[in-house]
Amino acid sequence: SIFINFTVDRTAPTVTLITANNTNTTDTTPDISFNYTDNVLTSLSCSLYVDGATSVANTNGSTTNATITVINVSTLGQGGHYFYANCTDSSSNSGVSATHNLTVDSVAPNVYSIITPVSNANLTSGMQVFNITVNDTTIGVHVVKFNITNVTTPAVYTATNVGGQFWNVSVNLSTLVEARHTVTVLANDTLNNLNNSIVFNFTVDRTAPTVTLVNSSFNTVTSLPSVTFNYTD
Repeated sequence: SIFINFTVDRTAPTVTLITANNTNTTDTTPDISFNYTDNVLTSLSCSLYVDGATSVANTNGSTTNATITVINVSTLGQGGHYFYANCTDSSSNSGVSATHNLTVDSVAPNVYSIITPVSNANLTSGMQVFNITVNDTTIGVHVVKFNITNVTTPAVYTATNVGGQFWNVSVNLSTLVEARHTVTVLANDTLNNLNNSIVFNFTVDRTAPTVTLVNSSFNTVTSLPSVTFNYTD
């Protein structure tokens, strides 16, 4: 007698992405994971599609049923991408996962310019606004800080976004010692890409110079006498 076995399979596999939707990463070659379940076959051919395209590197011809599969994606550019997985059984039933989004950002925010105060400014007292323009075109700026230091008294001030790319903070100059101060701008995005390249200086001086006449009392016959003085500051 002759026995013939065959399988009837009209059901596509169910494909599920494990990598979360709206993932943000600094990795330009991220790992993306998924799994599938199939009611008949234990091994399928699965492909990962990134921005609508797949490749040999993104295809696993013997993906195991009900097992997490991880595919390392080739280099992605900065910015937003989308991805999904497709698994096909030997009966040509194809299951497609949902589509998820991923953003690659490995670049620190741009610090464009210091608006106030000007570099090497001489300041005295009152409230001084420190104003700067910062921008991040990928995932946005998370925090901007001004690290103000001299030899003895460092201080960090957190800026507020006052609209668009403008960030500022008001500093009470009376809380700063009279000295030359160095300011380092710390601009950070949500993935901890840090820009600390902008550094400028200012001086706090609230004390007037002391001026002393050297020849404070004298008699002269000239109409253009010389007066000598000095000062200390």
